[in-house]
Amino acid sequence: ADTHQMKSCVYPALHFLSVLCLTTSSHFRGGTIQWKPVNPFNGSVIIAYQVSWTRSPYYCNKSTIASGTYLGQGYLSCSVGCNGNVGNMLYRCTAFSESEDWSYGRNEYLFNATGISYFELQFAGCCWLSTLQIGREGSWSLIMRGNLTVRKDTGRINSSPVVTMPPIVKAPWGCVSQIRLDVHDPDGDIIRCRWAALNQGECGDVCNAFPNSTLNSDTCMLTYYGGNSTTGQFVVAIQVEDFARSEDIIPFSSVPLQFIVNVVSPSNASIPCGYLPPIFIPPTPLNGTCIPVLYGQTWSGTLLAQNQYDLSSVNNIYVTGATPYVIMKNNTHLSIGIVWMATAGSSMQVICYNATENHGISSVAQCTTLLVMKNSSGIDINVLSDNEVKVNWTFTKPAPLGFNVSVYEVGDNATDVRVVKTNLMDSCSQSTQFSGLDGGTPYQVIIKGMNEQNGVSESIVSSIYFLSQKVPIEPPYGIAKIDLLDHRILLTWSQPTLKNARGFVTGYSLIYSCVKNTSIELKLYEVSEERFYLLTVNDSAVTCSVAVCTRTIAGCGPLSEPFIVQEPSAAGLQSNSSTCDLLLQSQARTYLLVIYLLSSMVALSILVTIAISLLQCFVYKHVRRSENATSTNRRHSGIEMVECNASATRKEIGKEF
Repeated sequence: ADTHQMKSCVYPALHFLSVLCLTTSSHFRGGTIQWKPVNPFNGSVIIAYQVSWTRSPYYCNKSTIASGTYLGQGYLSCSVGCNGNVGNMLYRCTAFSESEDWSYGRNEYLFNATGISYFELQFAGCCWLSTLQIGREGSWSLIMRGNLTVRKDTGRINSSPVVTMPPIVKAPWGCVSQIRLDVHDPDGDIIRCRWAALNQGECGDVCNAFPNSTLNSDTCMLTYYGGNSTTGQFVVAIQVEDFARSEDIIPFSSVPLQFIVNVVSPSNASIPCGYLPPIFIPPTPLNGTCIPVLYGQTWSGTLLAQNQYDLSSVNNIYVTGATPYVIMKNNTHLSIGIVWMATAGSSMQVICYNATENHGISSVAQCTTLLVMKNSSGIDINVLSDNEVKVNWTFTKPAPLGFNVSVYEVGDNATDVRVVKTNLMDSCSQSTQFSGLDGGTPYQVIIKGMNEQNGVSESIVSSIYFLSQKVPIEPPYGIAKIDLLDHRILLTWSQPTLKNARGFVTGYSLIYSCVKNTSIELKLYEVSEERFYLLTVNDSAVTCSVAVCTRTIAGCGPLSEPFIVQEPSAAGLQSNSSTCDLLLQSQARTYLLVIYLLSSMVALSILVTIAISLLQCFVYKHVRRSENATSTNRRHSGIEMVECNASATRKEIGKEF
């Protein structure tokens, strides 16, 4: 057996994940693994990957591509959050090279992640190519991480960054070369790239295996400075991660990207410094284009690449996110057709592609996004803080020119609005953020999809929302009474405007106070959202007043001006133990009222009066119990006028309809 076939899969001591040696042949040439949740999320995750292997054991030609035959080996295993194999790593070949002896392809499948909030999946084995300058015949490890909890900023499950890269990139020795990694995030998150870490088990035996190069974490640009002491093949091992904000340090997800850079001698490869790579020309969609696709329909497109150097020819176009179905090639151009269907669970599909010429020099990668139009339109408002919100939306109609997203401040009524902020978004956008807003202010969002005539193809309006709800700054107004039969008075009032309520009204509180001689009676009545209350009154000798305040979840606002009513004596009302029981049950509300009135000069006397009333009720109950056995006549002789205090013994005189 060859020495590389005897290679064992031994990892450094710092490698904290167990590794299963899946193969003992030096055929691996790199790959990437990504994920996204099924939409709507039902616990399943779509795992998508691209891998490259030596072509000789995994033979691929045009017939293999056309037939969709599965190639490859190995399994993707779960090491954190779950256990066992998630699925195999077989792939459908989409490209190959006879001269460089490699095949390349992709595949995807569903992973049941029900009940999992965080996971780490790993594809590991042995061995890399025996022709590598660093890590030859070494073990590989690709680790993907994901968080499946609902995001606070979007209200949805996150999707990982989308990454694509050809299996091999060539760079002239002695020349400065820049390799822009093809990365895109379907959630519009901030993307950062970093070198894969040995102590996190992310790179096997090829960690930091591309000397004299730097990686810009913000732009994901890899720069090779041409000063290596030797030519040959080197592995680049990178993790691509997404973040909600620039200051965040914990990513939502982390996906691996590993590929080979072949540093070649310019004289040997006829590649001068400053060599121009291939370019894409029409009818290829422009980079960053968003194309709307109706649910259930199939989209097809054409990619056409052209060389920019007389001695070169375009020989491959690598695609991720769609299926190639036609290949046309001549001396200067290469064209392929691609197709994708908007099936159930699809919301957005990112298709990325780049081209290489016969020397291995790659074009700048391009991406096209397919945005699936839904069966219904809608807006979701996600409050991030007291002054910031994130708006998500779906549309049923295409908006080729993008979206006009405006935040309106609601005034005295729902039709009294003014524009506060407007964001103009591209046609691929499904979310945006607004900051500098105010808590306690009512807002609405209106989104308009703009068409080619600079008009509006559709408009959707959100419900009114608050970033945070505050205590109202205005009491109810227009308090009035209507005299009814049976000594009843109907009190009515009007709700303050949303702007002055500073929140959604949850109800009202009525402060009912009566003065008779030197005795003061206070009662607190809670009213739900109805704007009326019924009082029963029987004694014109008592002067009473009612004031009303508006409640939100933040508390009760200022009281209205007191409304005077005349209350009769309590002679016609029973003074029995049930009345005292009602007062005892209402003591919590009374204490709330006392706290509210602490700022007034009479607060202390009110507290004393209430305490005396409670004591009298307690004594009265026990006296009545002892008298009930012997003194039936006494109950009918008027002696019941031993009062618990008029304020504490009468029936609840406020009853709701």
